[in-house]
Amino acid sequence: MRCSSLTTLLIDADGVTYRCAAAVQKHIRWDDDIYTSHADLKEAQNAFTAAIEGLRERVAADPGIQMFDEEVDVILCFSCPSRRYFRHDLLPTYKATRKGERPMVLSDLNAWASEVYETKTKPHLEADDVLGILATHPTLIKGDKIIVSIDKDMQQIAGLHMNPMDGEVFRVREEFAENFLWTQVLTGDTSDNYTGLPGCGPVKAKKILSSDPLFSPEDLVLAAYQKSGLTLEDMTTQVNVARILTATTYDFKNKEPILWQM
Repeated sequence: MRCSSLTTLLIDADGVTYRCAAAVQKHIRWDDDIYTSHADLKEAQNAFTAAIEGLRERVAADPGIQMFDEEVDVILCFSCPSRRYFRHDLLPTYKATRKGERPMVLSDLNAWASEVYETKTKPHLEADDVLGILATHPTLIKGDKIIVSIDKDMQQIAGLHMNPMDGEVFRVREEFAENFLWTQVLTGDTSDNYTGLPGCGPVKAKKILSSDPLFSPEDLVLAAYQKSGLTLEDMTTQVNVARILTATTYDFKNKEPILWQM
């Protein structure tokens, strides 16, 4: 694959800062009754810098990417710091199962990273949405863009992607991206706590989506929902919770998503 003179890594920074903050947190048991935890912010900062620069170097050195030069820019994409997203208004139980204590230096690490690197965030959006919007906008960022995320949901977005864990760069095609979205609407996502079509796994979803080439994916999905006693309203909620925003599904003027309607 060939890239232009400027390649920008759009990085899901939520995941990187979380991993770096968690990695430096230490727990000590002093005796039978006393335990303490501590973390070194500077150590977390160094780990974060190494991770970001490592991603930069991997792209510049990737033999599968033909670049005119080795210029690789970086933009960090963060979720809205309020942690209250528009999906909560559509489905109050969204991500309700995600509980637990956050790493103690995470907030400070996020603040530091936002000062050191170019950062993007939008009100009530998650980092995934910011990535999707920037990756699909034709003029906001010049050159080629590579989405860097371990979140499988990002495969709804066509274009270049990079797995930050192994450095693999791959291209997601439009047809695959659309099919991935409708598969998610059918199977749901337990980690994000939305159900999709109850009882529908990947095998059944594939069967539904390939059942009749004369009908669109949304028609096939709606028919499956209605066959199970669910409604268009039920399906609409699941689509809008599952769907990652893009430049065409975000209202820049009012700073809000353009919700899907059939």
